[in-house]
Amino acid sequence: MNTFDIVIEEDRRAFVPGEILRGRAIWMLEKPAEYLELSLFWQTSGYGTQDMAVVENMRFERPELEEEREFSLTLPEGPYSFRGKLITIGWYLELTDTEGNDAVQKEIILSPTRQEIVHPA
Repeated sequence: MNTFDIVIEEDRRAFVPGEILRGRAIWMLEKPAEYLELSLFWQTSGYGTQDMAVVENMRFERPELEEEREFSLTLPEGPYSFRGKLITIGWYLELTDTEGNDAVQKEIILSPTRQEIVHPA
């Protein structure tokens, strides 16, 4: 089984729109892979149809079996991280292997206040 980790600079979890998110993708692979992929995306959950949009993909070509590589992504203007009674919008970083069999996700908050926007029940 492959092992993946995403380490965000200064262990931060909350960001403002337009900010640069920096970190390291770390992996230990059982067998060689053509590439690994880091994705930044948001998705909804809760009542109704789930929606999702990938904002950016970054490929790590010809990865060594055990390695770490730095990354930096400019965060978009929105949508903001939101939690309401019927719907939630969450932001995630995900590192996956070529086949999509193994992955790790790290949730982040994107908001002008660096706090999830909460709609009272």
